[in-house]
Amino acid sequence: MQVNSVSSYANPKSGAQGFAASKPEDELSKLLKADSEDPAALIKKLARGGIQGYMAWQIQQLAARIARDVMSSMGVTEACLASMSAEERNEIAQKIMDEVKRRMEEMIKQQMQDQTAAESTALATGPNSSAARLMDFYI
Repeated sequence: MQVNSVSSYANPKSGAQGFAASKPEDELSKLLKADSEDPAALIKKLARGGIQGYMAWQIQQLAARIARDVMSSMGVTEACLASMSAEERNEIAQKIMDEVKRRMEEMIKQQMQDQTAAESTALATGPNSSAARLMDFYI
């Protein structure tokens, strides 16, 4: 099982195994059902996928949580979506999926910045840094 990029989950043309589907409402429905999977089937799937399967599952769980948060902030429930016309449902689902994608991309960007900052700090304060060499000189 391959770990899909965040954008592949919201891009039906990517061919990824994420929650991309033909319509936004299908994408959202698949995403929201991801966290209600049968535990025995989930364990088998994770065992077959190894670390990559686990990471893909983690990403999917995060996206589902974000989708529920977005729906809550919009005052939309699954029952509310079901009662809408297909056009309205697709429009709302597209807005939700766009926001999920935006938030996940923002999280990844922030993680990358944090990692870069941590690596820079490690280089600046490591045993071969100029600060460490100065301390050695004066001590």
